[in-house]
Parts: sequence; C-alpha cells; structure tokens
Amino acid sequence: MENKFNETLSRYEQSLSKISLNEYFEADDLLDIIDSSIKHERYADADQCLGFALVQYPDNEDIWITKAYRLKSEGHWDEARAIIDNLSDQECADAKLFRVEENIASGDWDRAFFLVERIMDDKLVPNRVELIVDIAELLIDYGLYTEATYFLKHVPDGHSEKPHALELMAECHFQNHDYDKAVEESNK
Repeated sequence: MENKFNETLSRYEQSLSKISLNEYFEADDLLDIIDSSIKHERYADADQCLGFALVQYPDNEDIWITKAYRLKSEGHWDEARAIIDNLSDQECADAKLFRVEENIASGDWDRAFFLVERIMDDKLVPNRVELIVDIAELLIDYGLYTEATYFLKHVPDGHSEKPHALELMAECHFQNHDYDKAVEESNK
C-alpha cells in the first residue's frame, strides 16, 4: 500500500515538473496525495493537487468535501458551507461533522449538542460510533474535554473504536488535571 502511494506520488510530482498533467490519476490517489501534503504541512501543494483533482473529477463529492475542509481550515467558512450545502447527501458523515464544528466554532454549543445527540440517538446512521469518536476528537480540538468524555463513554465495549475512545478519554482527563482518572482510563 505504501509503495503504491509512493509510486503514485512520484508519478504526480514528475508530471508537475513537466508543467503538464496529461497523465491519468485515480480520484482516490489524488485524495491520498492531498491528505499527505496536508499532513506534511505542504498546503500549497495540497491546494494545487486539489485544483487538479477538481478539474479531473468535477462531480466527485469526496474531492469537494476535501475542498470544503481546506476552505474551513483557512477560515473561509461561508465558502465551505456553500460546498457542504450542495452535496447530494446532506446526511453523510462529513456534512454532519462540518455542521457540528461550524456550530462549535460560532459558539452555538446548544445547537452543536443537539446535532450530536441526534447522531447518537439514530442507530441507523452509518458508522455512527466512528462519527461519535470523530466528534469527540473535534471537541478535544476545541478544548471541550468534559463534553468529549461524555460522548466517548457511549462507545460500546467490544467495538473496534473502544481502545481509541479510551485513549481519548485518558487525554481528556489529563487535560482536566484528573490524573488518577487519566491513568485509570489508560490502563483499561
């Protein structure tokens, strides 16, 4: 998997150096390149690849979602929201997560909490537990450790996300200076 990614990245970078992107790239490969560039804080490279990806795949919603999150990370919430609002599936996890974060960022915690509770109560939401963990990570990013812990407690025992949830709960307790509870969660 890593070798395939490195080969694709190398091929993409060679195409860039020729000032021509006439080569074919799968949308998922371009998304991997964008994610890697962001992870390595090469935002200009990510944005360049994102522009290329949108030209190649103008109807690919995963690419548009990535564009929305790039805009959001640059503080362009209105443009990002316009993209999210135009998705064909308004109930997809990315749209839900975006709306929760938008409400948290704007200080409307009550609305954000309402949206999260709807997700938690709806057993039909695909990958609901994974989405709850993603929301908890978002809350942690905003320094809302107590709230994140509340949601992480709802990850069922035996679920593949449980170890990660316990790790996040330990982090929350540590950030709240409850070191004994942090150690307890770490040892579960």
